[in-house]
Amino acid sequence: MSARKIVLVHPFSGDWERMRSAPFYPLNLIHASTLAGRGHPIEIVDLRREVDWRARLRRAFEEPVLLVGITSMSGTMLASAIEVARFVRGLAPVPLVWGGMHATLMPDQTAADPLVDAVVVADGEGILAEVAERVAHGEPLAGTPGTLARDTTGAVVRGPDATLPDLDELPEPNFELVPVRAYMPHWDGAPTLSLESARGCPRPCTFCYNTALNAGRFRMLSAERTVARVERLVRRHAPGGLYFVDDNFFLDVPRAVAIGEGIARTGVAWQVQGADIPSLARIDDATLATLAGTGLKRISIGIESGSPRIRKRMKKSASVERVKREVARFAKHPIVLYCSFFVGSPTETVEDVRETIELALELQDLNPNFRNSPFYTYLPLPGTEMLDDAVAAGHASPTTLEGWSRLTFDMESAIGGVTWPGALSRAQTRAIYFVSSCVDRKSRDYGLPRLAAALIELYRPIARWRLKHFRLGFMVELLGYRVVHALWMASEALRRRRDGVARRGEVAPALVATQPAA
Repeated sequence: MSARKIVLVHPFSGDWERMRSAPFYPLNLIHASTLAGRGHPIEIVDLRREVDWRARLRRAFEEPVLLVGITSMSGTMLASAIEVARFVRGLAPVPLVWGGMHATLMPDQTAADPLVDAVVVADGEGILAEVAERVAHGEPLAGTPGTLARDTTGAVVRGPDATLPDLDELPEPNFELVPVRAYMPHWDGAPTLSLESARGCPRPCTFCYNTALNAGRFRMLSAERTVARVERLVRRHAPGGLYFVDDNFFLDVPRAVAIGEGIARTGVAWQVQGADIPSLARIDDATLATLAGTGLKRISIGIESGSPRIRKRMKKSASVERVKREVARFAKHPIVLYCSFFVGSPTETVEDVRETIELALELQDLNPNFRNSPFYTYLPLPGTEMLDDAVAAGHASPTTLEGWSRLTFDMESAIGGVTWPGALSRAQTRAIYFVSSCVDRKSRDYGLPRLAAALIELYRPIARWRLKHFRLGFMVELLGYRVVHALWMASEALRRRRDGVARRGEVAPALVATQPAA
């Protein structure tokens, strides 16, 4: 009898995923299956691509299923995960194993939910493999290292901590478990494939999940292994660009340069999701020129706030003046700096927000390659020091999966309307998100439809004026955007139902994750 398969589910993440030409590659599930896939077929169901995910799951259960694994992140993705778990409960009595950021940060609360049979804490490769073997042999999950699971009485049992893997000792993940070409969103006109080369970050930022998830640990894949992976992916799938999703890529500068020089031999451009000002400040101009010469096109940097007071509460070590110096210094190099900001953190006032706006606009003037994120709304992530600040300010921390699923990064307030003296109103938060989305030239980078890009370009001077002068009252353009967005999403849903997913690549069948040849 053939081995029963493991079904891994990537929940829906939010409407912003549908605005891209393709979703990001499901690296979390691919990596988690690395060891478990050696003994069991793996099937990945990605709700970001499925026209009818329920029908897809029904088809998955036409063959024997060992367990269903669900990845989770606080907010919209968690709401989708709950919906999936409820549906699977009605299909078959298979174990529901939860992992991902939210389950790892809130394991006890997650394990208490009746939709959860086991929680995988931290890196999933070895833990999921052990869970799969126990299920396959009819052994209890309670006590499995790296998990919380129910025993025969229904009580939740925490297993001993699992050893975090050395990334260089893990076998190569099987990227071909999904149709790779279907996961290459376009940036600057090039289909871009995401990959990981390190995990964790040692910085103490009070709002960041890493302080709890990785407890300050930083683990790297060697430059040699990283370059070998890049060469294999480029050879097999011919992406136009690579996107490293590491939390802080430049902590080891010589390693970053070695990876860049290896990528340069493939002729593919590359970009980095995670970086901070202190790390970038350690890279001299000659090294920056070298990195640009390897094809480095973009670096995403966490700036977060322009208020010295709020930055201190965030434990951001770089001063506002240092941020300005580094962004200005990068103007000598053809590297786009995508800088993130958010508003609504505990005790933040309108004056603090004005300082953030002033910084973002000044950085735009200092460097023509500067881009800013929309000014996101603070999301009180579980396990973080800033969540404690939010609770002290009046935020009632959710106590269930359902509660955590109601949070969002977008225009709506993530803290449920909790305010403190001098805080932004919810209407102001929504307005800032909208206008900050339009003040730079990022619409040229993401390959938006021509009409949308043209409208944003026309609106850009108005958006900058509104942001600079804090003119965030009644905005007819925001109402217009909501109408257009609703119509666009409806038409996109109809198109997806008509065309299915075939235009983004065929759905991969369940595959055994054998190791690909080098």
